[in-house]
Amino acid sequence: RTGEVICLHIWGTRRMAQGRKYFIITAAADVTERKREENLAHEMQERFRSAFSYAAIGMALVGIGGKYLDVNYAMCEILGYTEEELEELTFQSRIDPECLETYLDYCTRLLIGEMPCYELEQRFIHKSGRNVWGLLNATLVRDGDGKPLYYIMQLQDVTERKEAEELLRKADKLSAVGQLAAGVAHEVRNPLTVLKGFAQMLQR
Repeated sequence: RTGEVICLHIWGTRRMAQGRKYFIITAAADVTERKREENLAHEMQERFRSAFSYAAIGMALVGIGGKYLDVNYAMCEILGYTEEELEELTFQSRIDPECLETYLDYCTRLLIGEMPCYELEQRFIHKSGRNVWGLLNATLVRDGDGKPLYYIMQLQDVTERKEAEELLRKADKLSAVGQLAAGVAHEVRNPLTVLKGFAQMLQR
């Protein structure tokens, strides 16, 4: 009567009468609200999938044991692997061994609920074997009963920044060495100047 389109779930039977097929509706239920909620959930899921797939930073869903469940394009680019290759590996297998203990410690603290999320810089191993510095953000997803389901890992490549910081540190060290050398030279030059003066006087 209002012109609104509704969704119905109908039950019925088929009958034959006078050589023609008929469908007789025996019951009907209005499922408009349920269909609306299903469509909204599907739309939200598609939005999340798009945001996940096309994010500018690396993103991965990682099982409690470390297995990749899903990865986006940026994560593949950072580590140098295809999606299929990463799904055959574990997340921790791509972490530099020297950083692995810290990673496992933070994941354990997430599991026991000691922290809601964490952020740290770590070295990762590129497929080529070179080191990649990454800023890692991790959160843990739980079900309605609080049972851990999987980690959401977000990884940003900060290799260039770390290399620039290392160059600055080296430059600062060289500058400090240069200043020290200049100071030593000055301290040595002063008594030599006095000795030179006395030598000239003795020569005269």
